[in-house]
Amino acid sequence: MIKPAVNKNKLIRKGIDVRAPVRRSRTCPDLVIQGLHIDNVQFYNGKYIIRLAAAIRNIGSADYHSGPNQQSVHFSGAGLNGNSIRFGNVPRGGSVPTGAIFRNIAGGEFTPDIHAVLSFDPDIGSDNNTGNDECNTGNNKAVLSRAAVKQAIDRYNATQARR
Repeated sequence: MIKPAVNKNKLIRKGIDVRAPVRRSRTCPDLVIQGLHIDNVQFYNGKYIIRLAAAIRNIGSADYHSGPNQQSVHFSGAGLNGNSIRFGNVPRGGSVPTGAIFRNIAGGEFTPDIHAVLSFDPDIGSDNNTGNDECNTGNNKAVLSRAAVKQAIDRYNATQARR
């Protein structure tokens, strides 16, 4: 009886195909909101006016390419009218400045948390444009705590000799 030659480079046990895991490098954009802070505080007609500033940064491994009306950052807080700011392309490692103005902040115990959330049009996942598909949608929010808002108001009051 003649035995067939064995290929030592291809040893597979019967029924079990052992292969090295395939590593797929997925390149995609990943947008985050960074540096959310209060840029300015004013007092008018018994209420505070707060100007916010932040940056939308692409920390992903690819440029973010999309239409200018397919995504926005939405700012909101308890009882505050929200502001939505639309934006377009963000290069890999780059950022886009953004911000909002809130009027009628009561201050004191009624100072709200302020939220910034990236929002995407529903068709963004099905538009056949991989340049606007997010790697991680779990990091698309930022919160400025009511303590930070109150602290900014208190600093303003101290510089204006208001109590």
